[in-house]
Amino acid sequence: IAKVVVSMLLAVFLFGCINSDGSEYEQRFEESKKLPTDYMAEKAIENGDVVDLLGKISNLDKLDSFIQDVKDNKESFVRLVRYTLEGDPIIFSVFYDKKQIKCYIDNTRDQYGGNSTGIKEVIYSKIEMIVDDSDDNKREYDFYNEEGNVADRLMVDLSKDNSKP
Repeated sequence: IAKVVVSMLLAVFLFGCINSDGSEYEQRFEESKKLPTDYMAEKAIENGDVVDLLGKISNLDKLDSFIQDVKDNKESFVRLVRYTLEGDPIIFSVFYDKKQIKCYIDNTRDQYGGNSTGIKEVIYSKIEMIVDDSDDNKREYDFYNEEGNVADRLMVDLSKDNSKP
């Protein structure tokens, strides 16, 4: 009986850790909101985020893994951080829950965002990686909205030195 009680308590504890404020992925979004205002590219790379620093991309393999997880219908999370010309981070927390791709776009750290700063939720129907037929080094990562139109795009040129921010 003690083993059953311990097992039940462990299950309740684990379920509570994952679902007390929503899913594990929702909790990762909450963690994203707590990132510092001056979230530097070096730290984002160290944290495993996909970083777009004015066209220099780091940790692209994380996005490729996310896309594969979506194709395999496996729950997944990836965080992308794009930096503005002024160096301000815009954070994309992207989740796949086996039904939809949900993205929270947080531009609250954008000093020049004006009245449009905040956090918005976007639902994507699919994400695709497209290789340029004329140049294998060029890729597009297209995020499609529910109407089937490209809503966001990440352009990558693998011929650039993407190893350092």
